[in-house]
Amino acid sequence: QDLKKRLVQVFGKEVGFDRGEALAAAWRSMDKSGDLKLTKAEWGHGMRSAGIPEALKFFNKFDSKDGSRDGILTLEDFDAQALAVVTAQLEREAASAAQKEKEIDKQMKFREGLEVHALGTDQNKIETVQDLKKRLVQVFGKEVGFDRGEALAAAWRSMDKSGDLKLTKAEWGHGMRSAGIPEALKFFNKFDSKDGSRDGILTLEDFDAQALAVVTAQLEREAASAAQKEKEIDKQMKFREGLEVHALGTDQNKIETVQDLKKRL
Repeated sequence: QDLKKRLVQVFGKEVGFDRGEALAAAWRSMDKSGDLKLTKAEWGHGMRSAGIPEALKFFNKFDSKDGSRDGILTLEDFDAQALAVVTAQLEREAASAAQKEKEIDKQMKFREGLEVHALGTDQNKIETVQDLKKRLVQVFGKEVGFDRGEALAAAWRSMDKSGDLKLTKAEWGHGMRSAGIPEALKFFNKFDSKDGSRDGILTLEDFDAQALAVVTAQLEREAASAAQKEKEIDKQMKFREGLEVHALGTDQNKIETVQDLKKRL
């Protein structure tokens, strides 16, 4: 127990001196392979590095807990609380690594698709609406992992400055020129005629359903965030107004009672 308290002191600073987290940090500083086992050499190196060389003798006490005395110390024998923390950490890290691998695989497949498309067609030649959308994903996709919906949403929002989910022909033309795709100006009428109106207004719904879903979700999050900020500002204003009213009615520098002190604080 003395040793564990010392380890919490040494490794606890970064984790608020939480016992389980600190002992888990101590263990992981020694268990480089992550197999939840330590040899006597690993234990000795870890204790010396932690500035507790006198703790080398405790290896045998931990090792004998399971009755095997096989020269291998398991995290289970070391500390149950640390075992729970490390197990949870390893599970989170495995899930994160799997997610990253999935994202990399997705990006690789998308890029492979672009390469196949480049081999089959002239990349500078945009003949269909799908060609245009692929080109927009190339231009706007870098910041969003080349996700189709996110990239097309970014393309749309770069043009739709008012956020009303509509574009005029002038806005479309300016956006396409800014994106380096001036030849895409001709596609405005193709999108505009999708709803049968041909009224000179292109809606996001006509442009792309996937981009519509992404932009709608983004606008909802932004509106909620703005409402929360407005609520906080209103709360601060009311609080300040209350202070001003109080200042008019009393001498702020005069503290005669406990309540006056609390108001001043």
